[in-house]
Parts: sequence; structure tokens; C-alpha cells
Amino acid sequence: MLLNKQILNALDFEPKRLVFPGSWIRHIPFAYFMVTVLRPNLIVELGVHSGNSFCAFCQGVEENNLQTKCYGIDTFAGETHSGFYDESIFIDISSFVKEYFGGFAYLIRGAFDENVDQFKDKSIDLLHIDGLHTYEAVRHDFETWLPKVSEDGVILFHDIQVKCEDFGVWRLWGEIKEKYSLTYEFCYGYGLGVLCLRENGLSNSLLDISSNEELEKCFRSASLKIQYKFEKKQLTVQNQNIQNQLNQVNVELDQIRTLLDHSRDEVLQARILRDSCLQKEEESNAKNEREKQELWEGRLWFEQQYENLPQSKSYLLGYHLMQLFKLQKPWHHLYRLALLPISSRFKKRFKDSNFYTDKLRRGFIRISALSAVGLAKVRNRSIKPVEINQQPWSGPLVSVIVTCYNYGVYLKPVLACLEAQSWRNFEIILIDDGSTDPETIVQIDELKKLRQPNLKVMQQFNQGVIAARNNAIVEARGKYIFPLDADDTIDKLFLEKCLLFLENSPEHFFVYTWTYSTGSDEFIWETRDSSPVYALEENRMGFAVFRKTAFDQVGGYNPVMAGGYEDWELCVNLVAHGYVGRVIREPLYNYYVKPGARNYHAIKKHASLKGKIGNLHRATIKAQEKRLEKLAREPYRVNHYLVNLAAGDGVGEKSFLLDLYKDDNVSSAILKDILVWASNSSTTVLLTLDLCWRDFFILHYSDNLFVYYPEEYHPEHDVEPFYNYLQQRYQPNRVALGDL
Repeated sequence: MLLNKQILNALDFEPKRLVFPGSWIRHIPFAYFMVTVLRPNLIVELGVHSGNSFCAFCQGVEENNLQTKCYGIDTFAGETHSGFYDESIFIDISSFVKEYFGGFAYLIRGAFDENVDQFKDKSIDLLHIDGLHTYEAVRHDFETWLPKVSEDGVILFHDIQVKCEDFGVWRLWGEIKEKYSLTYEFCYGYGLGVLCLRENGLSNSLLDISSNEELEKCFRSASLKIQYKFEKKQLTVQNQNIQNQLNQVNVELDQIRTLLDHSRDEVLQARILRDSCLQKEEESNAKNEREKQELWEGRLWFEQQYENLPQSKSYLLGYHLMQLFKLQKPWHHLYRLALLPISSRFKKRFKDSNFYTDKLRRGFIRISALSAVGLAKVRNRSIKPVEINQQPWSGPLVSVIVTCYNYGVYLKPVLACLEAQSWRNFEIILIDDGSTDPETIVQIDELKKLRQPNLKVMQQFNQGVIAARNNAIVEARGKYIFPLDADDTIDKLFLEKCLLFLENSPEHFFVYTWTYSTGSDEFIWETRDSSPVYALEENRMGFAVFRKTAFDQVGGYNPVMAGGYEDWELCVNLVAHGYVGRVIREPLYNYYVKPGARNYHAIKKHASLKGKIGNLHRATIKAQEKRLEKLAREPYRVNHYLVNLAAGDGVGEKSFLLDLYKDDNVSSAILKDILVWASNSSTTVLLTLDLCWRDFFILHYSDNLFVYYPEEYHPEHDVEPFYNYLQQRYQPNRVALGDL
């Protein structure tokens, strides 16, 4: 009879809290029944989120007048399965618990492992595990907290029926059922697993229920009733939100109508102003035509005067006098002067004192102007560039860091783009951040078996992209570091062009290119040279290649940026430490945009993440702004810039160089012919052009056509180092357009 009463109370249970998300609400009647039967002294929930399950436990304690303590542990920031959320969730649940269950229920904000030692061994009577749902995470939580559960305690596992993506609770639950005899499960509401460590009041009650009818049927009707109540509440909230939005739209429509009325008046005024401007423009054009005609006539007159000048008496007089001043054949020039007839008009000007004064004044002004120009040239030449001797580097010149978490589907494309690089002296460090996706695991295992000489595969427990990159860069042997996301790719000339730039730069430079964004939306992200102040306001520094020494100096990627924008923060940190970012104005990095990715969520938190970067570096940059700007302006000259850019790394094939840089005869038709020729050629074709043709090759592509814009690969836009590099590395045969 007691059991029947307990069941009826559970079926009639009316929860005080039903909020989004509703993934747990169908188990609320059973949660109340469980507290009623088990009468626990201590309840602990791992993963509270919005608090539906935790408040059901607490309400069961309150209505049964139990002396139970309830603890809910959560970071209240979210994770990959529940999604990430803001501070409002914690504020709402904490105020609710304090108002209704303040005497015995407590919320602990933090990670599960950080708080496990707050509880004595064998002290927890009811443990609910509902945190991150990967197999590794839930198994870790189970094994870590099992010693804290009493000998006749109960452990709950949610989502045992979810088998999509990387959910792994179902897998652990299967292992538990094989090891323990007293297990019960509910398949609805995403599945709930109940583990009794030994016989207790709950296991006996569940056994009695199962002997009379199916366990799920006992609580199904009550769970559906709560489900309907929740959905009705959600619909009411949605309807209210829609009504509020409709009211807001009506207000905005009224504002738009008012603006339209004002706009009509402004359009009328604009038309009047336009007509007036058109009239003035016509008058101005007519005036310009008259002035152009006058200038043309004046030019013709001056040209005629210039042609007649060498035969004029004034010119001959001045010429021979100047030669006399220089003591150049004085008798000859005196003789010519004697033969030169001077008109009476010119004789009068010699008698006029103003003639000498005017000539002297004009001469002084001209000499002063020439002196100013000369002084400027001397001053510019006096600022000598700092001489830097490039040192040889043993081992790979650059380490490419590829991080991967469940991105097995993208591994082949990213490794293929690295295999296609024109520059081959690099190593690849692929670090797997605890992937659980079967396809990714298979791909990683296959790569490990290949034992590729320039590929190193690392694996770690899931710690996030920041820890993965930092750990991988510790193992890097390259002079330069290039982090590459597993779902992105790079152009075949990316490494070659970036390394040529860096080897011609001082040690405090780092480099990046424009980015070609693909996926849901396509556009070119035009990055810019770094600026100390503007670097804090807008991310205009791309996916950078930087020295490993610079990375070590700034302390690597900052864990505080776990929510995103870690690349931006690293670049700002480099700038704050005196490093200068320079851009190659070509879209050589291909960034794949897809909904649900990490950066997709980061953009939604743009203001918060930008604020973190400002808090970290604004004071330092403001204090050193002048020094940082001076570092960016100082000229440098690097000697021995080819010491690490020598040939012999697999280029060995024959190549042609078609040099059209600064060639005014280039046209799109000619470039299309070159594309056809290159596509049919069996050798590498090196093509140099002016930067104005960059957009043409965004749409046109050929595997064996290497396109260069010579001024882009040197900090001072000096093209000589680039041509020296081409000659030493490729030793190409020069061809002309006529040879095609």
C-alpha cells in the first residue's frame, strides 16, 4: 500500500520549475519518486544547466520533509553538447534555488574535478551524472566520483539512448550493465540509466513495479502530462515573444512612415539641389573647355618660342656671358659678344635698376628651392638602414601545426594542399585533440602507420585548440611557425612567398596574406599591415607565420581566449611586444566558413572577446605607442637573404620564366593564352606580373603556373632579392610572349 501511495504521489507531482531546455523533464515524476523511496541524506548533481532535474530533486526533499542536503555542480558556461550560454542562466537558477530551497540546496560553480574532494568517500546517496556526454568524459566522471557514493547509493546517467555525433553515454551504460546486476533504464526522454550499487529501497520498489507491469508504463502518463505542460508553457512564451515582436514591428513601421515623409521632403530638396548642381556643372564644363583651349594655344606659343630661343639675341647674350663667368674660352665668347647687336630696347633695360633687382630676387628664390631639395635628399640618405646578416638554419625552415578534433573528413584536403606546396623544406605536426569521431580515429591511425618523414602525429586528451597548439609548438623544430586549421587550406605558393618575405625581414617581423573565405559566403578578407592602436579595435591581421622565438617570448596562445579569437589575441600580443605584422596582398589562405564551427560561436560573442583582448594589452600598447610605431618605420637591409632559400629541395624540374612585370602590353586575352599554354605544358611556368592583375588569377587557375607579383615579397618592395631567388632556386629558361 505504501508503494502504491508513493507512486500515486509521483504521478500527481506538479514541478515548480519547467524551463528550456526540456531534454530532462519527462524523468521528473521518477525523480520525485526516487527521492521519496530512497530518502537520501546527500544528493549531488554533476551538470545543472537550467536546473529542471536539480529542482525536481530539491522539491522532492522539501515535500517529503527530509533532512537531505542537495548540491549542484556546474561551470554554468556550457559545453559542446548543451551549447554555450551567457551569465543569465546562472543568475536565473541561483535566484530560484535560493528563493525556494535556500535552507538545504546549494550551487557550486566550477569544474567537477575541482570539487570532488569537498565530499567524503561513501557519503553521496544519489549521484546524477549529466555533464559532457562523450564516452571519455562520462567515464572519467563515473570513475572519479564512484568512491564518493555510499555502498547502497544510486547513480543516474542521462542520454543513454543518444547515439549521434560524439555522444558516448550509451557505450558506458552498456559496460555498466555487464558489470552490475541492479540496473534499470527508461528509453523515453533521451534515456535515463539507473544504477543501484546494491539492494536498497529504490531497487526493491523498482523490482516490485517491474513484477506487476512494465517499469516505463508506470511513469509514462505522468511524464507525458509534464511534457504537454512544458510545451504549452513554451508555446505561451513564444506567443508572447511574437506578440512583443509584432508590437515592436508596428512601432518601427510608424517610425519608418515618419522617416518616409521626411525622406520625400528631402528628395524634393535633393532634386532641386541636383538641378542646380547640373546647371553649375554645365557652366563649369564650358569654362573648363575654354581654359583647355587657352592652355593648348599657350602651349603651342611656348613651343614656338622654345624652338626660336637658341637663335634669339637674349639667349645668345646670356649664353656667352655665362661662359665668360666660367672662364670657358673667354676670347672666343668676347668675340661673339662683340659681333652680337644689342637692340635699343635691351639697352634701356640695362639702365633700369629694377631689372637687376628682379633678376637677383628670382635667382635667390631658385637657389633657395634647389638647396631645400638638396638638403632633403642629404637628410634621407643620412638615415642608413640597419644591416642584418641572415644566419643559416639547420632542419626544417617552418613547422606547420595542424590541430584536429573530429575533423577527419577534412584531413585529406589539408594534407594534399601541403603536399602541393612549391616550398618543401617544412615539417607537419598534426595533433589530435582527443577526437571521438570514428572516421577521424581511423584517419589518425592510418597516418601514424604511414611514418611519413616530415609528418609527426601527436595525440592528447581533449583540452581545446589553444592547449593543442601550445603543446604541438613545443615539439616544433622549425625557425618559423604556421598554425593551420584542419578544415582550411592554403595556395601552393603560400609558404614560399611568406618565407621569402620573412628571410628578407628583421627578426621582429611576422607576415600574413589576404584570406579567401569560402563556404556559406565567399569574399576576400583584405588584411593590412599591423598598427599598434588599431590592432585592438579590429582584427585586420590574418593567419600569420611567425618566428618560434617570438611565440616563446609572448608566452604562446592565451588560455583566457578559450571562447575564440585566440589568433587575433596572439597577433596583438606580438605587436605589444614590439613585433611588426606585414601583409602580402594576395588571397593565399583559404578559410572555410561553416555554421556551428568554433569561430561561428566566437563571432556571436565578439564584444566580450574583443574586451578581453583590450584588457590584456591596451595599457601596454598605449604606454609604448610611439616606440612601436618607430619600430615599424625603421629601414632595414638583410644580407645573405638566400642562405636558407637555396635550391635542391625537390624543385629540380625544368622551368620557364615569363617576365611581364612592368610590361604595359599585358591584357586579359594574353593572360588567357598563357593559361592555355601552361595547362598544356609539362614543365613549371613562372609568371611575373604587376599587382593590378591579381584579381584575374582568383578566377583562373593552373596547377603548373606559378604567378608572382615581385614587389610583394620584400618589406621595402625591393624586387631585386625576388629575382635573385628565382634564378638561384629554379634556374629558369627565360621566354618571351612571341615564343608561346
